[in-house]
Amino acid sequence: MKTQTGNALWFILIAIGLMGLLTVMLSRGSNTTNDTGDYEQTQIAASQILGYAKSLENAVQMLLARGCSENEISFENSTIAGYTNANAPTDNSCHVFEPEGAGMEWEDFDSTNANMVTGSITVTGLYTTEPELILSQGRISESQCAQINRSVGLSATAPTDTAVGTPVQFTGSFSSVAEFGDNETTLAGRESFCISYGHATDRYYFYHVLNPR
Repeated sequence: MKTQTGNALWFILIAIGLMGLLTVMLSRGSNTTNDTGDYEQTQIAASQILGYAKSLENAVQMLLARGCSENEISFENSTIAGYTNANAPTDNSCHVFEPEGAGMEWEDFDSTNANMVTGSITVTGLYTTEPELILSQGRISESQCAQINRSVGLSATAPTDTAVGTPVQFTGSFSSVAEFGDNETTLAGRESFCISYGHATDRYYFYHVLNPR
């Protein structure tokens, strides 16, 4: 009787140990799945941002090839006010977001309208010292920023640049209030990059040159 009781207790302990081991393995598997899922979501989000930026660049280049001057390009749209360009032809043929022009749609990737098209940023070492036509996208995550930089051949660790001034929406004229690449030399000559401003919030910003000048 004592032997049988001892054996039963031994089997119970083994069963408990196996159940604990199985729980740990399932937990690890779940964490790995979650990590993989997060990484894939980050890749998708970064690819969407880069893809949209390239599409917008292609739209601008198409309008320029049609004969629109850079000062006539209009980013006026039905989502964000402030982009009316008085230089643009009245037939909307130089409008990026009108069917008569490039037929693009305004997109914002965090639903807070944190993106902007501006003509008031200069990139050091990019053709001339003139300000570029640039798309900026703010409020992206650190992981998305890292993935974007890896995709364009930069270090995953976001560079920090001390650009001064506040960029304004492009309405047909250029005037530089900020410069990238003068302090952080890894950005010099770059047409696409993500940086950190070091702020507590809204820290990471993506920039893509739509038309270098």
